[in-house]
Amino acid sequence: PTWLDALAADPTLEQQPVGTGPFKFESRTEGVETVMVRNDKWKNPYSGEGTKLDSIKYVVCGDPDTCIAKFRAGELDIVTDLDGNSFATTKDLGAQQKAQSVFTYEFFRPNHSADDCSILEPLKTTRGGGCPVSDPAIRKAIAQATDKTAIWSRILGEAGVIASSSVTPDAWFFKEQNPVKFDLVAAKKTLTDAGWVDSDGDGIVEKDGVKAILEFCTTMKAVRKSTIAYVAGDLAKIGIKAVYNGGGTIFAPWTESDETLSCNLSRGNFDVALHAYSSGIEAVSLYGVYHSTKFQPDGQNDAKVNDPALDAELDIIKGTIDLDKIAAAAAKVQDIMAATTVEIPLYYWMGIELVSDKVGGFLSNPTQAGPLWNAGDLSLAN
Repeated sequence: PTWLDALAADPTLEQQPVGTGPFKFESRTEGVETVMVRNDKWKNPYSGEGTKLDSIKYVVCGDPDTCIAKFRAGELDIVTDLDGNSFATTKDLGAQQKAQSVFTYEFFRPNHSADDCSILEPLKTTRGGGCPVSDPAIRKAIAQATDKTAIWSRILGEAGVIASSSVTPDAWFFKEQNPVKFDLVAAKKTLTDAGWVDSDGDGIVEKDGVKAILEFCTTMKAVRKSTIAYVAGDLAKIGIKAVYNGGGTIFAPWTESDETLSCNLSRGNFDVALHAYSSGIEAVSLYGVYHSTKFQPDGQNDAKVNDPALDAELDIIKGTIDLDKIAAAAAKVQDIMAATTVEIPLYYWMGIELVSDKVGGFLSNPTQAGPLWNAGDLSLAN
């Protein structure tokens, strides 16, 4: 029988998870806590030592402020899963605040498709149909009109690291790109040179009967709403109207959506999306996100990027194990992406953990493994 069959026969199995590694599960109260105890059969593969702690209790706080309050009261020794929103409010904790740039990358994702884009009404009717962001000039102008430094300082409160690429600087194949300079004059010229002009004096540029009215899809996260609002003000100065659309449809998967679902990545029903994903530390991770054969449901190329030159380099990365060839191809991929404005990098998230002075062996980790990746090495002073 499958796990689901076994669970149907005995629902209590959900409360009896299996644990491997330095700890194993003892008990779990959904929405409250999970208790893990030492696994005596585990040994550190490098030192040969066993788990130092007798147990670890994971407590569900409900919200970051509650976790922080419990830490300050001495009720918690470690707090994880905090982000840049907690940076300023925990700076007074000094060395107990562990802040670092993580691999989660926030960016504007412009839709490259000339056929599938926003289906939002009355936006689509008002602009006269079409998919304006499929024009490279629109994508470049948005990049030139996005003041990343201001977003970082005014909205993030300097919590995070300004990004110039989707590839994290910690990746071995990273190639530094010249950041796009915030320049509204240059952005306006980019549009004019490409034929986007305001012929009817309504403040919005148009081309071939299509107005530059764009749906910006995102989540309900406050920082994203603020980011779009801030950028929209500068876009208006160059003749692009940004329409904010935040909700719960953006991440609905292919299997739970259809072509009628507005503001959805998997179906391509958006003009520009503001969201994040975890940047890969291996170059082959670029293939599934940017290769033209990887549209949904066969990949993650939700922006429908289709560039033969980009495909050629991605094919090299996927087809070899020669690290020198991979590095060279990956460098070209990053150059092409920057030159054609495949997307508009904003910043890498800041990850924050609070760690009591009593805790030993704690090592931060920017990957998805998280800060407890070496839980077997943790210790606690009396």
